[in-house]
Amino acid sequence: MKRALLIGINKYPYGNTLNCCINDVTAMKEMLSINFDESPNFSVRELLDEDATRSNIRREINKLFSEQADVALLYFSGHGYDDKNDGVIVSSDCEEDDYGIGMTEILGYANNSNCTNKIIILDCCHSGKIGNYSTVGDASVLKDGVIIFTACSKSEPSLEVNGHGMFTNLLIEALKGGASDLLGRTTPGAIYSYIDQSLGPWDQRPYFKANVSRFISLRNNEEKILLKDLREMINLFADKNFEYNLDPSYEKTNIEGSDHKTVKPYATDENIKKFGILQKYNRLGLLVPIGEVDMYFAAMNSKSCILTPLGKHYWNLIKNKMI
Repeated sequence: MKRALLIGINKYPYGNTLNCCINDVTAMKEMLSINFDESPNFSVRELLDEDATRSNIRREINKLFSEQADVALLYFSGHGYDDKNDGVIVSSDCEEDDYGIGMTEILGYANNSNCTNKIIILDCCHSGKIGNYSTVGDASVLKDGVIIFTACSKSEPSLEVNGHGMFTNLLIEALKGGASDLLGRTTPGAIYSYIDQSLGPWDQRPYFKANVSRFISLRNNEEKILLKDLREMINLFADKNFEYNLDPSYEKTNIEGSDHKTVKPYATDENIKKFGILQKYNRLGLLVPIGEVDMYFAAMNSKSCILTPLGKHYWNLIKNKMI
């Protein structure tokens, strides 16, 4: 079971209106509710604008993390406040000296939760203060299964761009598949890497902290290669350093009487099928030809191919039955 609480606040008192937070929640709901193949993913609950009061936020966060789930995910888009001790996510009914819910309180709910995976994502100013304190004893310690994403460091603003928060805009693209692996799995670590690499040295800097033994997928996207074709790797390569010899019988256009250049041995159905899989590996960076820049010429000139370091990594995973 996966549950997500998405909180977005545009409308604040005192003229502090934001423009993109509801858009952020709408897009996040679309990404998290279903996977690429339209299979169900997260069960989503929203708190928007005037409904996102201190009491409602506190109640829903407590409920999110207190009930058992495989994944409990909290997302907030709105104002953040730095009170010089504890960061605060600002509620829609904020008042002077009572701005909203303290980030240490939020982290406490996650730390005390029995859910297997607890994920906190904050797109607000000063969001990096969560889990990054020096004045509150061990309150910043992450318990098992807790992951924190924030849009910026503890002293930075969180910017808006293209109708979304800058951080959330990249987060959405990552969830769409920008951060997915060959099998479409989109893990928190890969998402952070995608966002980190997309922001320049002068942009706001995202913050990531985790205490997990393994990453789960937050969304499953389209596979870049079928699992059965990927698993064929250990049948094609006897070991990860194996050099696979090619010849013209692997190239489907090398048929006697063809308008293309042909040489013996002519193409066979069995080798054409194998070559199709090898070409997929090459396109995905798992394999490279030796002595040629293209797999076609490697086959026609009877050259060979080898696994890249990434290919060897997947060979190990398949051999050890990890995928």
